Amino acid sequence: MEDITEATIDSAWHPISQITPEAARDGIASIGETQAALIDFFMPCSDALQPEAKSCAVFLFYAAYRVFVSAYGEPRDKIEDDELEALYDMNESQLGDLETLDREAIAGGVKEGAFVQPHVIDFVADLLYGEVGAEDAEIGDNYEPYDRGMIFLLIKTVIDAIDATLYNEDKEA
Repeated sequence: MEDITEATIDSAWHPISQITPEAARDGIASIGETQAALIDFFMPCSDALQPEAKSCAVFLFYAAYRVFVSAYGEPRDKIEDDELEALYDMNESQLGDLETLDREAIAGGVKEGAFVQPHVIDFVADLLYGEVGAEDAEIGDNYEPYDRGMIFLLIKTVIDAIDATLYNEDKEA
């Protein structure tokens, strides 16, 4: 699959940025109608976050999903539980200590080609950590380092799962 472009992310982001947290939660519920395993994985994992950080995670989940839909249309396949667990474990190992994860480390991973959908990863990282070299982030500054790292881990897992499963043209039927 080709990477989602920055232009696609920008055009998808504007309407997403205007929605309320309640609308994002409703959007998540509608995603759950077709992608139950994704919701069943994400929601309990996000329960470990502080309430405000969990709201942010739900919003970013919805935003990432909508970016994929904007780029490729509605998903063709369903994500499976075992795929999510494997991706989560791999990402947790790759990212290391969530409390010390920072924007420069993520930028390094993007530059090295360690992440799928690098523009989407960069976009999420910019929101949570700020752009590389920036002093503050758009939405992540008020969260504890662990919460911010956990949000990134969860959203990266969602991005990887969507990329690998929902739109994988090489996947056997």
